[in-house]
Amino acid sequence: MSSGNIHKRILDLLATILKMVQEGTRDPSKVAAVLQSIVDEARSGLRRIFETETLPVPATNGTRIFANSGFVIGYIDPGYKPQSGATPPTEAAVYEMTEESTYAQIFGRVGKDRQRWQNEDQVVAFCSDHRDKLRAGGYGTFFELGGGFVADVHVFDDGRLYVYVYRLSYDIVWHAEDRPRVVLPQVTQ
Repeated sequence: MSSGNIHKRILDLLATILKMVQEGTRDPSKVAAVLQSIVDEARSGLRRIFETETLPVPATNGTRIFANSGFVIGYIDPGYKPQSGATPPTEAAVYEMTEESTYAQIFGRVGKDRQRWQNEDQVVAFCSDHRDKLRAGGYGTFFELGGGFVADVHVFDDGRLYVYVYRLSYDIVWHAEDRPRVVLPQVTQ
């Protein structure tokens, strides 16, 4: 499709959406939310997958850590200190990278006010309950932890979960073609 044709198609779609909102066949707040999510994703270098669902993460008591939860420890940064404490239930959304990025770039584009996982127990709960949403084939799924660290969880072909905990400032560039996933806690009302 040529550049002119795609622009015409976009304008036609916008006109149709506006007409549906005006006629009352579409909820304006839902349309606005979808449009805002498109803009946010374009800015973030992330694309939401499993679009129609947020995934529940139960309340945790903060006692489970990677080492006692069946994860194979690949690497833990020596400066990392696990956080403990109970956490309330929350929701999560899963994204796939669309741009090559470092951890700091990935999470920095989400914004300064972004939510972070409060402790390992929440990541363990997500991985236990939603294992099918993790990136398989030995590629990473990233969870930003408080204190400036990232848990990088891999599901290898043997089925075991491996975890690597790096500093957010670790400067390796992750390639978008490998489709790493990013799991973000969502603000709940």
